[in-house]
Amino acid sequence: MAKSTTKRLRCRFSARASLIGLGVEFCRRQVWAPIKAKVQIRQKTLRHTPVDKLQDSFIGMLAGAQGLVETNKRVRPDRALQVAFNRQGCAEHWA
Repeated sequence: MAKSTTKRLRCRFSARASLIGLGVEFCRRQVWAPIKAKVQIRQKTLRHTPVDKLQDSFIGMLAGAQGLVETNKRVRPDRALQVAFNRQGCAEHWA
């Protein structure tokens, strides 16, 4: 009997699936490249750069967040949305 192995696919599901296509297109067109090149915000960077925080805030607005704090509730738990926008994680946004 031949050995059989199966690969477990990592599926990601999102409540905001309509934004997934937009995120992929943003990455394909490199929309954030000129922003990263020209926007310089003097701020201490530990884990996320200021441009990363701007991008997370933008994704939060697209996802329907009314304020920055809601980004923690809408973007942070939605891993598929983060991957679509080529983000490795979500920056912490405090009130």
